[in-house]
Amino acid sequence: MQTALPAFSLLSLENLIDYAPLTVGTDATIWDAITLMNQSQLITQRVFVVENRRAVGLFSLENVLEVVKSEVDLKNSKITEVMKTLAIKINDSSLQDKELVLKVLADLEEPVLIENEKKHFLGYIAPEKISSLLLKEYQFKIKQAEQGNNELQENLQFKSIALNAANNGIVVFDARLVSKPIVYANPEFKRICGENRFQGKGSKSKFIENIKYEINKLLQSYSYYPFKNGNIILRNYCKYGKESWYQFSVSPIFDCEKKISHYICIQTDITKHKYTEMSLLITQEKLQHLLSSSAGVVYSSDFLKDHTITFISENIADMTGYKVEEILCDSNFWISHIHPEDMQLFIAELPKIFTQDKVNIEYRFLHSDGYYIWIYEQSKLAKDDEGNPLEIIAYCIDITERKQIEEDFKQALEKEKELNELKSRFISMTSHEFRTPLSTILSSSELLENYRHKWNEEKQIKHFGRINKAVKHMTNLLSDVLFFGKAEAGKLTCNPEALDLVEYSRQLIEDVQINHNNNKQTDVAGIFINFTTNKDTLKCKIDEKVLGHILNNLLSNAVKYSLPDTSVDFTLYSQQEKVVFEIKDEGIGIPSDDLPSLFDSFHRCKNVGNISGTGLGLSITKKCVDMLNGEIKVTSKIGVGTKFTITIPLGNCCN
Repeated sequence: MQTALPAFSLLSLENLIDYAPLTVGTDATIWDAITLMNQSQLITQRVFVVENRRAVGLFSLENVLEVVKSEVDLKNSKITEVMKTLAIKINDSSLQDKELVLKVLADLEEPVLIENEKKHFLGYIAPEKISSLLLKEYQFKIKQAEQGNNELQENLQFKSIALNAANNGIVVFDARLVSKPIVYANPEFKRICGENRFQGKGSKSKFIENIKYEINKLLQSYSYYPFKNGNIILRNYCKYGKESWYQFSVSPIFDCEKKISHYICIQTDITKHKYTEMSLLITQEKLQHLLSSSAGVVYSSDFLKDHTITFISENIADMTGYKVEEILCDSNFWISHIHPEDMQLFIAELPKIFTQDKVNIEYRFLHSDGYYIWIYEQSKLAKDDEGNPLEIIAYCIDITERKQIEEDFKQALEKEKELNELKSRFISMTSHEFRTPLSTILSSSELLENYRHKWNEEKQIKHFGRINKAVKHMTNLLSDVLFFGKAEAGKLTCNPEALDLVEYSRQLIEDVQINHNNNKQTDVAGIFINFTTNKDTLKCKIDEKVLGHILNNLLSNAVKYSLPDTSVDFTLYSQQEKVVFEIKDEGIGIPSDDLPSLFDSFHRCKNVGNISGTGLGLSITKKCVDMLNGEIKVTSKIGVGTKFTITIPLGNCCN
């Protein structure tokens, strides 16, 4: 088969342009133009008259003959008197549309001027060149048509072979007739329909009628749009009742009036695909049922850093309150809802799926209602047959309830541990604090029993006094223990009564100082309590007993731990509906390590030495301050002293 020649109409028209024409000015004579034409060796001689670079006229051999016959004075007559006005001019930019230009030039017998955008004369195309070009093009088309007939015969032969050998059924219906008969069917389509039921063109069968019916339905769905092509799917039963599925690709053929004349249908057997599709659908339904029935959520995500969720089961709404669409439409949704404190753990643990079979992570996730839930996630990396990572598959369950149980259990263990420590401290305290007064009572009673008849009254009174003092110490100790027990059990009550705090404070200072001055075991020589207040009276409603525990413990400790020849400053003032007590000593001070545990039960600072105490005083003080809705602060420095500040509201001083 020969290669087709290029179409002449598509050749560059610039090859036809004469860019060096003969030209004269408007002031030239006829003789000048004839002389110029005589000197030229061109077969077709023309002279163009140019003014300001623009062609204004044409003088050709035909004009020469007319001038000679008219006996015009050739040497004195201007060329403009006999020149022919130019009618056809083309801009050089229009030459790009070659076919349009050739159609315009085909019937012209005059030369065509070529100008640029400024109307400047560039050259011209002679009519004889156009005729020659068109003649060659017609010859080319004739030759091309002869070659086309041969090629068409070969193409038809090849197409017939291909259609007959095709694995797809191919059938053509005549759309011009109401019955739409078959005008062509290849062997594969005949085999599918059954040779015994297919009797050739125009044959009918239930399967063929179903095809036509579906084509009509397809046409109706395109009632408002031009029909180009479409697909229909049909089920057919073979000779032995076997079910088969076929897809037909329907393409229309239009006639010269743009009406559909035929339909070409290409048939593809999709039985395996259909069975696979149904199997997948059943599997999907089973999986969806399992996912919806399970308390856990399954999701898949991109294994890249952004952790984009690509699939998530619908029961995520039951767990987190968010819909599937909300999660899938935001690539950062999952990461952005993890608790900030757990984010680093999640980011650090998840990459381990590349080196481990599974990764287990527990983290908090923001619920749609604004609170956090605990999630346990087990993740693994899905890979292809070559071991390349595809995506992350994770299984999540809500473990909030379990976490709460763990926290409750942990708190119970801490409480149990704290109770055991309290028991140990209580046993240690009672064994120490009760031993000394009991020993005093025992020794004094034995001495009185054995030597009373030998001692004078003064010596006997001395030992009776020791016994009384030991009994009072034990009584105070038991009172503290009982009060602490009530406070721990939440059985303390607050009964506010009218009280003048200034008068009450003065009386309390006197009682504390007398009590400690009578205590021979404490060196209080030179220790005084200085009381300062900015009020003559300060009346309020407060529980006197609860306030007494607070101030009595703090003043007693201030005196007990003060160094000899020092003083204790006790200040009382009110501000902004609150009453403030400040107790400052110049004692041994409190180590900074003991400050966090200062108000713990049975806690005693490590620098108290042999100074007696139960470790309950400050614990009771703190509980009493809390009962009065107050606040207690402490500042201390070793060897310098300690300052306690208690602030109690006057309006609502009971909790």
